[in-house]
Amino acid sequence: VGNWMIAHGAAPVADPFSFTFRGEPWIAKEWLSQLLMAGAFKLGGWGGVSALAAGALAVSFGLLMRLVLRDLRPMPAALFTIAAIVMTAPHFVARPHVLALPVMVMWIAALIAASERRTAPSFLLLPLMVVWANLHGGFILGLALIAPIMFDALWNADALQRPRLAIRWLVFGLAALLAACVTPYGWGSLLAAKSIVDLGPLLPLISEWAPPNFARFSVLEGVILLSIG
Repeated sequence: VGNWMIAHGAAPVADPFSFTFRGEPWIAKEWLSQLLMAGAFKLGGWGGVSALAAGALAVSFGLLMRLVLRDLRPMPAALFTIAAIVMTAPHFVARPHVLALPVMVMWIAALIAASERRTAPSFLLLPLMVVWANLHGGFILGLALIAPIMFDALWNADALQRPRLAIRWLVFGLAALLAACVTPYGWGSLLAAKSIVDLGPLLPLISEWAPPNFARFSVLEGVILLSIG
């Protein structure tokens, strides 16, 4: 897809690749990641693509460790970070979601920091949402997390501050939604997420979107049990 965009100087709006779906409406909602990967491949082949993905992972967990160190001593902080690495390891592949991980960490950390300060996030955070929305469809998670983190901020704020604080968070949420539409496809990226949910009975056939299965032991179960302990 990245090579196609470089060759045509545009983002695709119809499927140019599939046999049975060729020419049907389709968008490359992860176009920026695909361009970056195409560029990495031109510079260094598959090694370049691997290096790009590995660099994004290194930045992600470096940021996570730095953020956790604000509240924990080095040893517990390292254990939390290692647990995150272990649980994320099956997804260490050169695909667009990896390039969006550093943005995800920074976005969620900024929302939580605003909640802890009993204030609303800064509008300077919005460019992160623009980047995330062009890197990977997981930006929907970033939008969805605004609401629960906002409720946490309101719950812990003084009663007199809550109405004004709620308005500021709601304005930020609306601004974030608009920022997510700053893509070659506008709000089409948001609709793409809905089309995935509408797959209905096909969704359980996609293993990476399946819910955890505790019928057999998994790394996730191990980390949960250790955390409870």
